[in-house]
Amino acid sequence: MARFFDFDYEKMISYFWRCRAGLGYAEVQYHGISKSGLEYFSHRKFITVPLGIRKYSSLSKKSEAYVELGTYNKYELTDKVDYSDPFYTDIKNTNGGYSLDIMVFAGFKTQLGKKSMVDLGFGGTKNLLAVYKLKQNKIRVSASYITLNLSRKLGK
Repeated sequence: MARFFDFDYEKMISYFWRCRAGLGYAEVQYHGISKSGLEYFSHRKFITVPLGIRKYSSLSKKSEAYVELGTYNKYELTDKVDYSDPFYTDIKNTNGGYSLDIMVFAGFKTQLGKKSMVDLGFGGTKNLLAVYKLKQNKIRVSASYITLNLSRKLGK
């Protein structure tokens, strides 16, 4: 299971091109079986930095379609491993790693009011690079997403 949220800023480069940058938080949880046959549950927390370029195409006066290509940087804050066997001590590591993912999205954005917009997107991420202090803690995540974003224009 994965949970993500980001606060993003979009800057217009030209009428149809925009640059996006953000800061966010992610949690990834999974379970598995160790080499010794012991069941475990892992819970990881990350600070995320998404960076992307969007190409918009106008559909109507208030609606646009887009494609986005970018990177999704994840810095691991904590990695907690709980073992199912009470004789094993649970493990908690801090600041254990970094991963760089490529992200690709496509979607539809429409205006709700004068300054408010809603954005529905489909896409995903694929891991390009994963660097962890402990090799056994290295994970690679590839994921598909459906996103729903609400946004508000700042300024005029």
